[in-house]
Amino acid sequence: MKQPVQLLFIVSLLIGIFYNGYYRARKQTQYKNDERWNMIQVEARKIGYLYFEALIVVFSVIIGYLVFRPSSYQIPLQKACFYGFGIIIIGQLVELVALKHFDKNM
Repeated sequence: MKQPVQLLFIVSLLIGIFYNGYYRARKQTQYKNDERWNMIQVEARKIGYLYFEALIVVFSVIIGYLVFRPSSYQIPLQKACFYGFGIIIIGQLVELVALKHFDKNM
């Protein structure tokens, strides 16, 4: 049961990434790459950058905690890579949501 859920998670993330590329290309041709569209992309990239900065802070705190309070909890490499992949891809989806938000409100 665990593998179908993981596969569904990966497929949904990949669909989101492909939709992100499609949405960007469609809006770029629709707006003919004007100044407004460039400003929307800059603002959305700022939000994506803030997401990754927040991840760095969270991981730094977790690693710092684990260094000073070692525990016997271990996570398999496969699971760590799976979660890392998901977190990175979700960052792209956060940028897509910000892009849609700024496109609607600017």
